[in-house]
Amino acid sequence: MSTSTPQDSLHAGTVPGYRDLLGVPSFPTLAVTNLLAQLGGNAWELVLILFVLERFHSPALAGLAAFCGLAPGLAISPLAGALLDRFPRGRLIAFDLGVGAVTAGLLVVLAAGGRLSPFILLAVISVSSLAVPLSSGGFRTLVPVLVPRPLWDRANALIVSMGNVALLIGPALAGVLVATMGGLVALLAIGWIWLAGAILALLIREPAPAEPASAHIMRSAWQGVRYLLSNPTLRGLSIILPTTNIGYGAFVVALPVLVLRLHAGAAQVGLLWSVFAAAALIAGLLFGHIRSEGRERSIMAATLALYAGAFFVAAMAARTPFPLALLAVAMALAGCADGPLFVTMISYRQRATDPEQLGRALSISGSISYLGVPMGSALAGASIGLSLTGTMVGAALLAAVCVPLTFVLLPASSPQT
Repeated sequence: MSTSTPQDSLHAGTVPGYRDLLGVPSFPTLAVTNLLAQLGGNAWELVLILFVLERFHSPALAGLAAFCGLAPGLAISPLAGALLDRFPRGRLIAFDLGVGAVTAGLLVVLAAGGRLSPFILLAVISVSSLAVPLSSGGFRTLVPVLVPRPLWDRANALIVSMGNVALLIGPALAGVLVATMGGLVALLAIGWIWLAGAILALLIREPAPAEPASAHIMRSAWQGVRYLLSNPTLRGLSIILPTTNIGYGAFVVALPVLVLRLHAGAAQVGLLWSVFAAAALIAGLLFGHIRSEGRERSIMAATLALYAGAFFVAAMAARTPFPLALLAVAMALAGCADGPLFVTMISYRQRATDPEQLGRALSISGSISYLGVPMGSALAGASIGLSLTGTMVGAALLAAVCVPLTFVLLPASSPQT
C-alpha cells in the first residue's frame, strides 16, 4: 500500500531540513497547537499531583488521580482512533482541549466552593480523560498526513521538541504558581492555555479522512485492534513502551515526594523537570538530523539503557551529600534519552502503518504505550509508603528490562508500507 501524500516528494538533489517544514500547509499551525496542548498537559500533570498533596495530603490519592486522568480515555482509544479516521482531526483535537479547559475551570469552582471531595475529584478527572486520545492520536496522525515522507523524522523531531519546550516551561511555571499563588490559580492558567489551543486547532486544514463517516464505528474500532495485533512492529512497541512507561509513571509521582522529603518545594520540582526538558529538547533537535530508518532497534535500546541509568542515579540521590544536584544530573541524563527515543519511536510507528489504518493504529498503539504512565503512577502511590527508594529503583529496572526486548520483539528489517 502506498504512503503517498499530496506533497510526497521534495526537490531533487536537496537535503530536507527543518526550514522545509515551514512550506508545508498547516504544519506550522499544527506545531503551535501541539505546543499549547503540551504546555497545558505538562503543567497539568504536576499541578494535579501538587494540588492533591496540598489539599488532601495523600500520596496515594495523588497517584490515583494521575491514573484516573489518563486510564479511562486510553481504554477507549480504539473508538477514538475510529473517529480520527472518519472526521477532521483538527476539530477533534479542539474538542479535547476544550474539554480540558472546562475540567480545569470546574475543579476550581468546586474547590473554591468547598465541594471538592476525593470522590468528586476522581470522577471529574476520569470523565474528562475520555477525550484525551482525540488530541494525542490526532497530533500523531496529522504528521504523516500533512508532511512528505522524507521530512517525517524532521517533523517528528520538531513535534517532540515542541513538547520538550512545553515541558521546559510548564512544570517550572506550574511549580512557581502553586508555590506562590496556590493550586487554584495554576488550574485556571492551564484552562486558558488549553482554550487557546482549541481555538488554534480549528484553523488546521487537512485532507479528507480516508474512511467514510457512514462506516460502522464499532467495526472500524475492532479492525484497528486486529491490525495492531497482526503488525509485528506495532505489536512489539505495544509491549516495550508501556513497560518502560510504568517506570516513568512511578517516577513522576516519586520525584515530588522525594523533593518534598528533602525539604525543598514545588518550585524545585518544576525546575528539575525543566532540566529534563532542556536536555530532551537539545537532544531531540540534534537527533532530527539523523535518519533513523533501518536503525530503530539499536537507537531504542541505547536510549532505554540511558533511561535506566538515569532513574537509578535519581534513586540514589537522597543517600548523597548533594541530593538536589545529583537529581538534576539524573534528569539531564533522562532527557538526553527521551528526545531521541521518541523521535525514533514515532517515525517507526508511522513507517510501519498502512495509511488507511493510520488513525486507529496510531491511536491504539500510542494509548497502549502511554497506559503504562497512569499504571505506574497508581502503583507508586501505594509503593512509596513502603519504600521511596525501592519505587525509583523499580522504575530503573523496568527500563533496563526493555533493552533486550527491543531485539526480541521488534523485526530486524525496517518496516515499509
